[in-house]
Amino acid sequence: MIYFYKSAGRSLLNEFHQSDDLIAKRADAVPGPARNRWLLLIWLPLAVFTGIAISCAGNGKKETDNARPAVQKDDLVRANQFLVGRDMDLVNAYAKRRGWNLEFSETGLGYEIYEKGNGPAIKKGSLITLEYTLSLLDGRVCYSSGEDGPKTFRAGQGGVEAGLEEGILLLREGDRARFILPPFLGHGLIGDQNRIPPRAVLIYEVNVVNVSGNGS
Repeated sequence: MIYFYKSAGRSLLNEFHQSDDLIAKRADAVPGPARNRWLLLIWLPLAVFTGIAISCAGNGKKETDNARPAVQKDDLVRANQFLVGRDMDLVNAYAKRRGWNLEFSETGLGYEIYEKGNGPAIKKGSLITLEYTLSLLDGRVCYSSGEDGPKTFRAGQGGVEAGLEEGILLLREGDRARFILPPFLGHGLIGDQNRIPPRAVLIYEVNVVNVSGNGS
């Protein structure tokens, strides 16, 4: 475990220190209104992860207090910008190859409603039943209603990914839509420790089968 954090921490810091120009360019790919909110949403877990990594990297060595420079806040922010920019590069290239017309929310959720229904709108507290496919950018299917059965949950009460919680409130019964979730709106740094790998960008294809309840 220590070896994992040690290697991950050094790799992360080395990667974004290699090219400041590339970091700045990729950070510019993040939609303007979403950039600050993205930094706020994922800076803290990144800071914790990087702090652990640097701490573990020093285990087993006797060093003076001044031998290893402290990780600075600016370094963590720049590392975060690099990762967010890289995720956006992947998302935009993927959507372009498929001819998708994505919109982005203020949190960075990518979405497209490609078939409109005429049923009741989803509100917080609505009981929702979805047919869905959840896949990765490489096309691998992680979960689907065909294999695991439809997904039923109440909007706004947790139990699903933050990106799905946000996106579902844009829909109504009968809608078909797709959502692209950056890692921090999905399963974050560690994945779900089953079929979803660490820092995975997720694609949800959803069909809203039923909406019931009055919501809140």
